[in-house]
Amino acid sequence: MKQIKSGIYFLAACAVLMFSNCGKPHDIKTPTVDPNIVNAMYPAKVSFYDGGQSAYPRVYTYTYDKDNHLIKYGKDSLVVWDINAHQVSSTVFDYPNSISAFTYSYGLVAVDKTPGAVDIYTGLPTQVSIDFFYKDLHFGTTRSNASGLWQFEISGGHIMKALTSDGGGRNFNYSYDKDGNLSGMSFVSLTGPRAGAEYYRFTVKSLDNKSSPFSSVKGYGTISYPQSYFIDYAQAFCKKNPIQIVGERYDATKNGFVIDEQDDFTYQYNDKGYPTQITVSMTYFEATTTHYTRTYNYTYKQ
Repeated sequence: MKQIKSGIYFLAACAVLMFSNCGKPHDIKTPTVDPNIVNAMYPAKVSFYDGGQSAYPRVYTYTYDKDNHLIKYGKDSLVVWDINAHQVSSTVFDYPNSISAFTYSYGLVAVDKTPGAVDIYTGLPTQVSIDFFYKDLHFGTTRSNASGLWQFEISGGHIMKALTSDGGGRNFNYSYDKDGNLSGMSFVSLTGPRAGAEYYRFTVKSLDNKSSPFSSVKGYGTISYPQSYFIDYAQAFCKKNPIQIVGERYDATKNGFVIDEQDDFTYQYNDKGYPTQITVSMTYFEATTTHYTRTYNYTYKQ
């Protein structure tokens, strides 16, 4: 499964590895559930493996507060993502060598918004600033720097465009179907021989009528930023589950787009209609056609 290069994926290289602060001890306030979601469920553990390697899955656990807000997830103690209403921090513990972290801080900066922070559980940000921290555990040295700044255009309760001037400038355009599910994206570079034109795009060809695993998790589209694979985008921005997603890349030799990847999805569901297993069949169309499978297993919070 290919990563879609967003220009900040050097920031997310640590995510190849990956993928709380609970309420006060005496706080017994009843958890709240989105009344618009019937039989809401929240993933507690997700594991996946490639091909026939079921004996060696990668396992991620998810932690929620009393209101079912996702506040932490990660892989064992090696990679941890900590979430609050305004920030998401991913920390990689590469013992005994180093600790590194990226912090994504979300805010409101558009002219029609009041400047300031945004609650990512209840609203959409118009900007994310990205900061990097690294500590060498052998020598005790540290370094930190600003690593990116992206802005978002919002309409109708959806992110419609992500844009940055970093690295020469890029725009990512989102489109949705009538039910608010992501229907596709286009990726545009603002420099180079095709400045201002798409260099990659994908289309969600079809969806089932069941609930996507993270569809009840408030703010998951923001929390899971930056997305990488087709399934990441679908689970971040679709209420239902994709049946097929097709990616196309611009081929200069043909002066047009050619199919680059096709992902086909099959599902097993629980009695509430949430996936308990997803098998992704991935076909890549390059010099030779190659085929891979990846299987995801889901258990949900009780």
